[in-house]
Amino acid sequence: DKFNVNVGVRYDINKYKGYRDNARFSSENLGVLPNSTADDKVTTIQGAPFTYWSYNLNKVGYTAALNYKINNKMAVYFRQSHGFRAPIEEAFYDNANKNLSLIKPTTVNQSELGYTGQISHNFALYGSAFLMNLKNIFYGDIVAGGKSEALLADVRNLGLELEAQYRYHNFSVSANATFQKPEYTKFASNASYVGNQARRIPKTFFSIRPSYDITKGLNVYARYSRYGTKYNDEGNTFVLKGFGVLDAGASYQIKNIRFALDATNITNNIGLTEGDGTFGNKKDGDIIFARSIVGALARFSITLDF
Repeated sequence: DKFNVNVGVRYDINKYKGYRDNARFSSENLGVLPNSTADDKVTTIQGAPFTYWSYNLNKVGYTAALNYKINNKMAVYFRQSHGFRAPIEEAFYDNANKNLSLIKPTTVNQSELGYTGQISHNFALYGSAFLMNLKNIFYGDIVAGGKSEALLADVRNLGLELEAQYRYHNFSVSANATFQKPEYTKFASNASYVGNQARRIPKTFFSIRPSYDITKGLNVYARYSRYGTKYNDEGNTFVLKGFGVLDAGASYQIKNIRFALDATNITNNIGLTEGDGTFGNKKDGDIIFARSIVGALARFSITLDF
C-alpha cells in the first residue's frame, strides 16, 4: 500500500506533406517588339513553380512514476517522462528544397521529484524539483534582409515549483511560484550562446489568489501574477522587463446556473511576452515590434450545468 507505480506509453504516427511555391516575380525587357518600349520591364514569373515535400515522424513517448505514501496526509514521488514535438511549420517550408531528413523533432526528457502534503486540516503544500532537457529546438526567424534563419539549439532547465493552499472559514488563498534556470547547452551556429538564458523564458513566476465566500453562492476573488525578466534574443543583449498582472472577479451560483464577472489586467499594465526576432542586432533602448499582454478587459458569463 505504501508504493504505487504508474506507467504510460504512447506511440505516435505522424505524416506531413505539402508544397512550397518557388515562383518569384521579376521585371525584365522581353525584346519582342523592336523600336518600342511596350515590352520593357514586363512582370514575369521565374523559377520552378512548386516543390512538393513529405515528412514522416513515428516516435514513442512514455511516463513512469513511483509514488511513496508516507502516511494518509503526505506522499513523495519520482516521475520520468520522455516526449517529443514535431518540427514547426517553418522548418518544412524553409527546407523544402533541401534534405528534410536533416530536420529533427524536438525531444523532451524530464525528471521530477515531488512532495504533496496536507499539513493541517486547512493547509496543504506541494513542491517539485525538476530537470528538463530539450534537444533540437528549431528557430526559424526572418532576419534583416528577409533572410530566414534555420537554427537548432539544446536547452536544459533546472527548476523548483511550489504551491500552497490555505483556508480559514469563508476565506481561502492559494499561491504558486516557479524558480528555474533555462539555459542553452548547445547552439549550432554560435557556441558563445552556451550558458545563456533561453530566450523568452523568465527565471521566475509567481501568482497569489485570495478569495472570499460572502454567502453560500456568492464568491469574490483577486489574483496577482508576476512574471520575471527574460531576454528577446539568444545572445541575451535585449531585455524584456518583468511585469505584473492584477485580476479580480465575482461569481454567484444559483442551483445549476453560475453568473460570473471577471476583470483581467485591471490596472491596464503593459507587459511584453516576446519581442520580434527579425533584427538580431537590436539592443536595449532600440524600438522593436513586440507582443503585449491584453489590456484591461471585463467579461460577463452565464454557465448552465446539466
